[in-house]
Parts: sequence; structure tokens; C-alpha cells
Amino acid sequence: MTVSRRARLAARSGEPARRLAVRLLGLVAAGTVGILIASGPVIAQTSMGTVQGTVKDATGAVLPGAMVVLVNEATNVRSERVTNSSGYYVFVNVRRDVHADGRDAGVQ
Repeated sequence: MTVSRRARLAARSGEPARRLAVRLLGLVAAGTVGILIASGPVIAQTSMGTVQGTVKDATGAVLPGAMVVLVNEATNVRSERVTNSSGYYVFVNVRRDVHADGRDAGVQ
């Protein structure tokens, strides 16, 4: 079917070209939104991390109230946390640094 024949059929059916263009634009917009939603969230890389864990004694029992100290050897900055009733601790927004020999001391 040629373009002019489609235009004549559209004109005969009472659907002007402008309405067809708006419909097409709506389909394209809906498709674009669908693709964006389907792609899911994108997580950016960051230079900050989290250190977390559970403190246990030699028998495997958790140690509530234990002091956990995290020291950045590059800056000598200390952070302290006390474990909760389950022996759990967490340090958030811990900066990544590099050891003197160049190995990455990445935090996960």
C-alpha cells in the first residue's frame, strides 16, 4: 500500500493525519517508558563502602557490647562501634584507600 493510498484511506475513515501522528508519538513514548522501566535501576560506582560483621568468642557465642575499632592506616582516623545484642556492628560510608604497595584496600 502506498503512502498516498494510506492517506486517502485515513481521510475517508475520518481519522486525519494529525491524529495518526499523535497516536504514533504516543506509541513511541510508551515504548520508551517501557524500555526504561524494564532496564531497572542503575547503580553508580562509589568510593565509599560498608564494613559489617558479627563479633563471636572462641565458642561461637555472640558478644554483645564489644568495642570494634576501624582504623584508616593512610589517615590514622579511628571509628568505633559497639556491637548490639546480637553481636552485630556496621561502619557505613567507609572511604576506600590504597595500601603503600598499591594494592586496593577496597571495602565491600
